[in-house]
Amino acid sequence: MAGIKALRRIQLAKEVTAGTPVYPPTMLWRGHGTAQDKRKIVMRDEAIGLLSPYDSSYIPSLGGELPLEDTAASFEQLPILLAAAVKNVVSGVADGGGTGKIYAYPLPNTAANTIKTYTGLAGDNEDVEVLEYLFCKQLVLSGKPGEALKVKGDLEARQVTSVRATVTATFVLATHKITAAAGLEIFKTGMTIRVVGSTSNDGVFTVGTGNVAGEIVVTEDLVGEVATAGVLIRLEFTPVAVPTVEEILFSKGKLYLDAVAGSFGGTLVSTTLLGMNLTLKTGWQIIEAADGALYFSAIKNTPWELTGQLTFEHNTSSLAEKAYWRAGTPRKMRLLFEGSALATAGAYAAKTLLMDLAGKWITFDPLGEQNGNDIVTATFKVAYDPTAAASGTITVVNNVASF
Repeated sequence: MAGIKALRRIQLAKEVTAGTPVYPPTMLWRGHGTAQDKRKIVMRDEAIGLLSPYDSSYIPSLGGELPLEDTAASFEQLPILLAAAVKNVVSGVADGGGTGKIYAYPLPNTAANTIKTYTGLAGDNEDVEVLEYLFCKQLVLSGKPGEALKVKGDLEARQVTSVRATVTATFVLATHKITAAAGLEIFKTGMTIRVVGSTSNDGVFTVGTGNVAGEIVVTEDLVGEVATAGVLIRLEFTPVAVPTVEEILFSKGKLYLDAVAGSFGGTLVSTTLLGMNLTLKTGWQIIEAADGALYFSAIKNTPWELTGQLTFEHNTSSLAEKAYWRAGTPRKMRLLFEGSALATAGAYAAKTLLMDLAGKWITFDPLGEQNGNDIVTATFKVAYDPTAAASGTITVVNNVASF
């Protein structure tokens, strides 16, 4: 069967040790994205008496990417990206006597946070590739009236691996083993595999014991079969339930703007916010050292950057902010988006995305137009403010205990 776009999937598992793959996956990402193998292949440049290039090459480095395309942001899945971008928070804190679970992601100031890395599976019905040591380099949240907030993320990986082998296989009923002369060590405990080309054992199996060159122990029953040549064994997606999510709707958002000496959320600015685009460059960078492998050794947190382009109605509120821009006056901004009510209210009565951000306006564009209405777009750069004693925190409240 040929590959079918509708059968593409992205599955994730939290890594216990960064870079050590974890199986089986536990999360299904509700969006689109495809793995990109970033291995470098270099053709040798040499003078050996030929006018044509000589077919000689080498691979000096490995790498991978998993760009997640724009998709509707949800209260349930946004923390998956924030944990890989800002801070390793994968369990919600109980909201007092309320039923909400609070996931808080403070942007680092004097010391780097630790983030969560993932093992990712990406592909379709024909091939499933593995990406290990996934972390988020950039995260973008955007929105406009009449739509859900959109989120996209640029995830980087240590390498991309296709897990498949064609072997002469024997299937042993009594011990639940698939055996071959060699080549089966790529199949790890917890993986789901598909067998193709056997006489009686084509199908999907779970690896109970793997990482052995000559055998795979599966948890399901097998039919006894001796030395069948040309059997393909490959990684398959693990059945993972489609999570229930609630989209974050832009039109249910609220904007608050205050002096840095005041409180976040003190002053509601109504009938003004028409659109936004927030871009977080997380500052996480790879370290490529000589450590006996072609992929990167570790990651390191360098300075992050969070900027927001906000589109305003051209009114007295936006004119006031323009005056603060001209004066170089720092501001506190709160962006609040609420969803459905939680079963029991605590500090939060509804599912919530809350972004408390300190910083300054760095640009105000000339007047624009939207359906004959004057608008203005301004850029806010988040930065640590000593009076506010903060730079920013992104908080998500849902009813998921952990992911």
